[in-house]
Amino acid sequence: MSSAIAPEIIEAAKARYAILKETGQAEGAFEARRDAAPRLPETVAPERIVAEESVPGGRYWHALVRAGEVLRVANPAGNAGVPLILWNAADPSERLNPPDTVKVQWTAAIGRGRVLLSDMGRAMAAIVDGPDGGIDCIAGISSAATNAARGLDAATPNARDHFLRAAAKHGLGKRDIGPAITLFAPVSVAEGGSLVFDPDADRTGRTDIRAEMDLIVALANCPHPLSAATPEEAGPIAVTVWQPDPPGADDLCRTATEEAVRAYQNIDAMRLGGRP
Repeated sequence: MSSAIAPEIIEAAKARYAILKETGQAEGAFEARRDAAPRLPETVAPERIVAEESVPGGRYWHALVRAGEVLRVANPAGNAGVPLILWNAADPSERLNPPDTVKVQWTAAIGRGRVLLSDMGRAMAAIVDGPDGGIDCIAGISSAATNAARGLDAATPNARDHFLRAAAKHGLGKRDIGPAITLFAPVSVAEGGSLVFDPDADRTGRTDIRAEMDLIVALANCPHPLSAATPEEAGPIAVTVWQPDPPGADDLCRTATEEAVRAYQNIDAMRLGGRP
């Protein structure tokens, strides 16, 4: 029996792909829903706070963040980026997948209303408040190599080494460090195709990220590798884990796109012991 896929099935799949792409890249629909969505409170009531900490420049933070809790990262000093990495606490072989986060949602403008996807196609976390963009999923994070290329001292802190330290505290190692993203990182594509960091963009404010599964989270207060800033110049960031009200049926992140709906269906399948 032949295992070849019938031409009509291939054509139907291509047509479906084209529809999803056109819908995902259509201007206005997602933005209208995002702009109409309610914002989270600027101040969190003390009884809702699970944990909070100030992270100095050049240092890192890690914790277990439970499903439904919100990780708030505030950047009052306007530091040039805050790298972030996520693992599924129940099975750390499942981790944040920045390329799929961009590809599946048809945009590199990742910000409020978007979902952070795992390498299993599941919604690991949702960006429930903060800037409408400015989360870099493409250029990577600082490392000993990027610091050396910039002429920085070998002892200068970098995000990759901090993530290795954080991973070790949860029984993980080098093979568990996959791609990461950077909050407060206004990266764009210049003429000619190169990636550039906008040093004049406003990077102050906060980002609220809701965990959609139990997560191991690590943050590094180290600048984006495309910026001219150094860790010594970075001010402290404020990290707060807090408990919001449960999301409603019309929750923006869960319903804004067909791709997001599917990512949450995959979460439901995981909870029921099935496959995505």
